[in-house]
Amino acid sequence: MRPVVPLCLLLAALFGGAIAASAQTAPAPASAAAPAPAPAPKPPPSPLRVAVYANAPPMIFKSGDKYSGIEAEFARGFAAALGRPVEFINMDWNDLVPALLDDRADIIMSGLSITTLRQVRVAFCTPYLRIGQVPLCRRGELALYGNNAALYNIRGSVGVVAGTTADLLLHEQFSYALRETFPTLQETVQALLDKKVDLVLTDFPLALWQSAENEATLAVVPIFLTQEDLAWAFRKDDDVLRISANAYLAQIQRDGTLAAIIHKWLPMVADAAIAPNSSTPTNLAPQVPADLPSAQ
Repeated sequence: MRPVVPLCLLLAALFGGAIAASAQTAPAPASAAAPAPAPAPKPPPSPLRVAVYANAPPMIFKSGDKYSGIEAEFARGFAAALGRPVEFINMDWNDLVPALLDDRADIIMSGLSITTLRQVRVAFCTPYLRIGQVPLCRRGELALYGNNAALYNIRGSVGVVAGTTADLLLHEQFSYALRETFPTLQETVQALLDKKVDLVLTDFPLALWQSAENEATLAVVPIFLTQEDLAWAFRKDDDVLRISANAYLAQIQRDGTLAAIIHKWLPMVADAAIAPNSSTPTNLAPQVPADLPSAQ
């Protein structure tokens, strides 16, 4: 005789088996998706390496640890427009172009004149300022240099910074002068103060600054001997940076920043000398400040 299984136990066995089978065949719940890896942080932009000769106020100079002057303001503005930090690299004047060509710098922003010889080695962007070479003399001797003939026929010694456009002018035009070269303008001017040279040739902005620092003893001879356009220099294969510089210059010319920066440091500069048209001569002579003694 088979034992009688109570109905309740039979139902429990049947349902329990079904639940167990269901538990065995039901798919496992999907695990949560793994989070996507965070994107790698972008490296910071490389600095704009600006080669400068920081002994040329008001164009570019160091005040403590800070670079100041026209070119310093331009450099910071251009770097900001590129979204890059700026790195000033201070060096001797004659090392500016070699440093650019050796890729130790990206750009020269140091009051560099456009010359035919320099264009052989580097490319220039649009010029931003027209200047000229002027003589600097001892104030008591200003009357000796009343015209071009008196300057070009000087038989004394003339001081210049070696390798500058003033040095080239001295070579080509001052046939009777004794050439004296110095590594910096400050040393050249000191030689004038010490009566070791009779005259100094340099860029008008630099001459004006030196005469302001020594207003009782030095004077700018208000005769412009050249017309030169200042611009920034680039490697010839770096068209991207040069085109960006031209776009930046066009922008700050339109919004007035270009003229504002130049007039901040050189209030007497004529508007025609700012962003000059290279095909049109600029009358620079009337822009000598009125409070400078006339050399008539």
